[in-house]
Order: sequence, then structure tokens, then C-alpha cells
Amino acid sequence: MSLCITIADNVFCRPYAIIEGDGFKELATKLISIGATYGKIGNVNEILPSATTVSRHLSSVVSTAKERLIKQLESVKQFGITTDAWTHQHTNDSYVTVTAQYIEDADGWYVHSQILATRIDNDRHTADNIRSVVQSILEEFEAVRTGNVYITDNASNMKAAFRDATWLGCACHNLNLVLSHGLSLSARKNDGGDCGVPQEVIELVDACKEIVTLAKRSKINNQLETTLKQCIVTRWNSVLTTLKSVSVNLEQLQITSVTNNEDKTNRKLLRLLADIKESLLLEVIRVLEPFDTATKCLSSDSKPTLHLVAPTKLQLAKALTLAATDSAVVAQLKQHLRDQLERYFTIQPLHHTATLLDPRLKNNDELLPLEARQHAVISLRQAVSAVTDVDQPQTTQDDTPPAKKARLEDGFFASLYDNPSSSTSNEVSICSQLLTRFLFSSNVVMVI
Repeated sequence: MSLCITIADNVFCRPYAIIEGDGFKELATKLISIGATYGKIGNVNEILPSATTVSRHLSSVVSTAKERLIKQLESVKQFGITTDAWTHQHTNDSYVTVTAQYIEDADGWYVHSQILATRIDNDRHTADNIRSVVQSILEEFEAVRTGNVYITDNASNMKAAFRDATWLGCACHNLNLVLSHGLSLSARKNDGGDCGVPQEVIELVDACKEIVTLAKRSKINNQLETTLKQCIVTRWNSVLTTLKSVSVNLEQLQITSVTNNEDKTNRKLLRLLADIKESLLLEVIRVLEPFDTATKCLSSDSKPTLHLVAPTKLQLAKALTLAATDSAVVAQLKQHLRDQLERYFTIQPLHHTATLLDPRLKNNDELLPLEARQHAVISLRQAVSAVTDVDQPQTTQDDTPPAKKARLEDGFFASLYDNPSSSTSNEVSICSQLLTRFLFSSNVVMVI
């Protein structure tokens, strides 16, 4: 349901929840304040500022905020820089967005995330051009540091743009690649020994997409308690969202379609619903759900997640392990997704170094085999020796960290915490702060 507002012959549809939004409340408060101050307004045009005045004021606000941010960034010694290029679907203009993550010691080692700029860039997205645009934005905000770490998607031009710096591929983007390739029809023909995605799964996904389209077209979607959701290419895990929305509404869709079977669209919808194998639908949902959980665990701009990348790959590989109860279709799907996971979800040395810093994971041989552990120790020692002003936390052996609320990743990685190290609470505190200090650049939320 939505609220339709007509302004100057233009109709704007907004959800009813708009009245609960902070922006609407702020506007309402301002208008009420004006009414209380001036009483009934005869001519609103006498009070409202012109567009030129608003524009001039906005420029002043932006300038002041920018100066304040530049001043704040002066003391930051290293940044995690996230950048992405994207194109507006209506104007076809290309944009580049640059976000900086950093730590401020003065406020208790919290991770901060600031979007520095979103700029139009209609030049060719070559590596040199991308590097030049990002560099100019960093210079504008005085955020150029030799130790900056760059996080982007895995496009070849992005990799090449930051080849002379420390670069990491976005882990969530990698997960999206696993699923986008894993559930595409083109992935069925593969010369690399991959078994390919089962045809039954392709047909199931296509049928669910068509069901959503027809339900929306015939207005049946408006009659459901929970509406159907369509796949969107740019939204991660949207295939799972579509499958789950169809699964939840399957019975109600069938009843509604039968009731209105005189309509041609509804008859087609009814035929599609009859072809849906509910058992396979539920099995595919169970296979895909860990990917959604993994994406949520890794997506954060307020805490480091780099130490969870290697554990994520391990847990997903376990979830895709073949079970005796799996049908032939599900077994083939799992094997295919495992192949895609190995191909697109790459683990880099810095991931192992980050994992070593987590006291709950550092003794896990499954995560850190001997060779990887040795390299991680060397890398960590080099990182620590390069920093000469690390403030040691003022803790005592008796200090007990405050109890934390259960988080999503606590369940997803639970089996890896079964045999935690015997680290003291003081060591946990120190390691946690080191993790935040050195690995804050792991925040991988992308503007895609």
C-alpha cells in the first residue's frame, strides 16, 4: 500500500511509512515552528526562500562540512579506500564513488566510514583514468598516504589501477560472482571439468521469476500477506529472495489463481505454479541461504571483517559438502557451487594474517595450515614493527570484557569456535584492538 500525493499535476507515490521517517518529522517540526512563530500564513511565497537562496546556502554547508572533515583526517595515518564505478540507468552518466575507512585513536579505536566524493566520470574507465580520479579526490581531502589499502571489485581495470598499492578484492562482490556464475545458464557448458548448474534448477529459478512477474501484472501480488520479490541483477542474493518469497506464498498463490482462473494471465500463472516442485524449491533455498548469511557477516562499515573472509570460505565449503540425503539435482548444484567458490572466492595472504589476530581462530589448523600460519606470523611481525607508536591498552589481568550481544556471525562461525585458544582476557583485548588498528581496511561494503 502507498500514499499518492499530487503536486502540480504530478503524482508521487510514497509508502505510508514516510510519515515515520526522520526527514518528514524534521520538516513537520520546522513547519509547526514557523506556524507557532508567525501564526497563520497568508502567502507562503513570502516565507519560503528561492531556489537560488537554497542553492547558495547548500554550497556554504558543503564547504563547511568539507573543511571540518579535512581537519579531522589530518591525524589519520592510514586509510582503507573503497571505490567503485557505476552508471546511472536513466541518464547513462558514469560515476566514481570513493569512501575512506579509518581509525581515530582519540575516540576509542572506533572505525569511521566517510564517503569523500561521488563524481561524474564519463571518460573511458581505463586503469589510468580510475587511478587518476581516485588520486585527485584523495588529494582534495588530503588523504593520500603511502600505506593506504584499496578495496574494489575484481574487474581487471580496477586491479590494474591499484597494482602499485596494497589491493584487496571485495569479499562480498566475490560471493556475488560465485552465485551469478553458479546460477547462470552459460555456466552449464564448461571446459574446466565443472559439472554445471542442473537444468532443473535453471528452470525452477526462471519459473519463480515468471510467477513474480505475472503476479504483479495481475494484481495478485497486492492480495498477498507478504508480497513477492523479483530478482534484481545489482542486488546481492536476490535470487534467494525471489525463491523464498514464492515459497512462502505458494499455497496462497494457488488458491488465488484458481479463484480467478478466467483471466488469461492467471491461467498461465496457475500452470507455472503446478510445475513448481516444492521439495526442490525448499532444497535450493537451503543450499543458497548460507551465502546470504555470509554476505551479511562480511558487510560492515563499522567493524573489521577481514579476519572472517577465510573462515567464510571454509564454512561455505562445509555447507556445500554432499550429504547422503541429497537428491541428484542438489548434489550436482552443490558440486557446481563449490567449483565456483574455489574459482572466484580467493583467499589472499592478508586474510590469513587477519585470521591470526582473532584469538578464537588463531589456533585452528583447518583455517591456518602450517605454511599459511608461518607466512601470517612473518607478515604480522613486519606490520607491528612498522608502527612505532602503538598505544598499549591500559588493562590488568583481572579486567573482564563486557558481555556482548549475540551477533549473526557467532552462529555462522560457531563450529570454528568449538576449540578456542586459551588466551587470557587481556590478550583478547590487545588482539582485538590490534585487529581494529591494522585491519580496518577490510570493510568491504561497495556501492554497486
